[in-house]
Amino acid sequence: MSTIPLEIVGELESGKEGKKYSATITAKGGTGKYNFSSDAPDGVKIWSELPEGLSLSSSGVLSGTIQTAGTYDIYISAKDEKRQMTFKHFKLVIE
Repeated sequence: MSTIPLEIVGELESGKEGKKYSATITAKGGTGKYNFSSDAPDGVKIWSELPEGLSLSSSGVLSGTIQTAGTYDIYISAKDEKRQMTFKHFKLVIE
């Protein structure tokens, strides 16, 4: 029996400088519960840190307050219960 490929879905809404930001990252496919991370997977060399003031919970909640306006490249990885992993690049605009 094959497993449905794991995929991170959706995009990030823009936010406002100095205001609280919150978004929930979601995934589909794979097996069971997902674990999200902003840490670079082994062997991946192109990755960026979350902007200062922002954090990501293992359940996929991206939240915090970004003090500087700009466009940020964010990479999020997801892993399922069978250790299948995927990642996605997001652009987060803070005005």
